Amino acid sequence: MAFPPAAAIIPARDLAAEGNRRKYFFVVLLLLMSAAVLTVHQNQLGAIRFSGWLGIKIALDAVLFIMSVMVCRVMPMFTHNGVPGADAASRPVVGKAALGLTLALLAADTLQFGR
Repeated sequence: MAFPPAAAIIPARDLAAEGNRRKYFFVVLLLLMSAAVLTVHQNQLGAIRFSGWLGIKIALDAVLFIMSVMVCRVMPMFTHNGVPGADAASRPVVGKAALGLTLALLAADTLQFGR
């Protein structure tokens, strides 16, 4: 459970130093993953009534969101710069829809819809 917050310290410090608030969501996602892992551990200890599976689903949704951000923002740039003539274009509407749906999945799992 200590790894995600420890991994969030350096990016949080660097982002605060450069004043880049646009990327703070990575720090929030790492803290969310820590809370998800805590849920699993507390469930195993019998300290909470939530299912440990809930924590696993939330952590996987957070990883899925990070991957979606990477694919929507970084992959078109890498493809355009690395493959001559590829002319990879970013589709902001598709990217925002993918990120929104991923957040909706995270919310649905957190609220335990479709249980």
